[in-house]
Amino acid sequence: MNVSDYKASLNRDLPQTLPLYLSLFPILVIFFIQLFYVIVTPRWSLATLCLLGAASAIYGIWLAFRWGPFPFNFVAVYGVYLVLSHLGLVVTDTFIPGTLESFALRAGLSMAFFDSWYFTDARLYATGLSGLGISAYILGAGFIGRFGRTGKRANDPILLDSRTDRPILVTGVILLIFSSSYILIAGFSGNLPLFNSYAEFFAASSLAPGYSFFLVALSIGLTFLLATGTKRDIYRWIWFFIIPAGILLIAGSRGGVLYVLAASVSIVSKKGFRFGRKEITAILVIFFLLIPLIRSIRSKPLSEVDLSQVMISVTDPFMELGFQIRPLIITIGWIDGGEDFAYGGTYWLPIQRLLGLVVPFLERPTIEGNRLDVQGRTPGQGYTVVGEAYFNFGHWGVICILAAIGYFMARANRSRSLRSLAFFGAVAAILINSQRNSFIFVPGQVVIVIALLILAHLLSKPSSSTAEE
Repeated sequence: MNVSDYKASLNRDLPQTLPLYLSLFPILVIFFIQLFYVIVTPRWSLATLCLLGAASAIYGIWLAFRWGPFPFNFVAVYGVYLVLSHLGLVVTDTFIPGTLESFALRAGLSMAFFDSWYFTDARLYATGLSGLGISAYILGAGFIGRFGRTGKRANDPILLDSRTDRPILVTGVILLIFSSSYILIAGFSGNLPLFNSYAEFFAASSLAPGYSFFLVALSIGLTFLLATGTKRDIYRWIWFFIIPAGILLIAGSRGGVLYVLAASVSIVSKKGFRFGRKEITAILVIFFLLIPLIRSIRSKPLSEVDLSQVMISVTDPFMELGFQIRPLIITIGWIDGGEDFAYGGTYWLPIQRLLGLVVPFLERPTIEGNRLDVQGRTPGQGYTVVGEAYFNFGHWGVICILAAIGYFMARANRSRSLRSLAFFGAVAAILINSQRNSFIFVPGQVVIVIALLILAHLLSKPSSSTAEE
């Protein structure tokens, strides 16, 4: 592009991008205030940091829902979960006194449980880092409007029944059939105790052969089906997701279902599905009822559950999802205790392990006892995307990593073909899952997605005109 062409394109795009720049200005102001805090660490109150984080979250998510003609887009869905998982607990506890004590009572936790991590000085810094990461995420997603000029209609939906990509659709259906068969066989054979407590199910699933791939197949299969199928295809084959998803929820495993459902909401929204009153009600029921209900009843075997003793509050889902600030606080403690930053080590470790499988004479690093296996150092807690970014590069890592994820989600909003929607949808589900886990599994699952898409492409007929790029 020569200079004159560039100036012409700039003049053409400026009327579209200028409102975007102006709308991001409040987030930019909050971002620099939060950055000042994490660098200088003045003696600000927890309420001040919560207000800054809540302001960037509410305004940023409001912006995200307004980007594009479909409100439940990838940026908005990932952003909502990012906010809830990092600020849900601390903001709710700060502005609604007594919620932590009442939640601990319903969850069977003593207040002494919180002394070692929540009631520490690191909580302040963790809240500031979380708010900074949320602001960086929104800014990274917002600037796609300037740097990702792919046409005026790039954010337009792909019509649900306009076309299909048969090879990818068939691949998704095969994965879903495998998932249903696996969970049914594992359940009826007794390898997975579906009706015992969730702790027993989790222990058994950790040892069950192929369980990890079952979860991957379930996630990729659903995203492929929704991205490339017509309404008729989806109605015909969706049962092969509903069956294993229902079984997982009965067993108390919410993550394997809800993460992919979050990405699926964006996929069908991109394909022109409009969320009416019924659909929004269903989402609210899942959030305010299903999430806390499963936590309440799956701490014991189903045969011992007494529904009359189940206690649920409207604040429970905010508190429960917000527990991901715990591994972030612990990570800050590692660094404050003298441990050095990893400088990309936790992101490079899974790639090294993948290369060790295919490259001769390349040593494959072990996981056991490796300080870079951050999730292994916080057993039973999962991990956090903000915590891992901080562990690698400090507050600059939080800014850059979260901005990069925001940029990726904005690119997902601009999917122009069914194949690109299948790719972005499947990877978005992986990244949503990694919010409450470490990066250790992400490269391997992304490789599986790419390999399946390449295989589907090779199996497609060159003369097919149903899959346009």
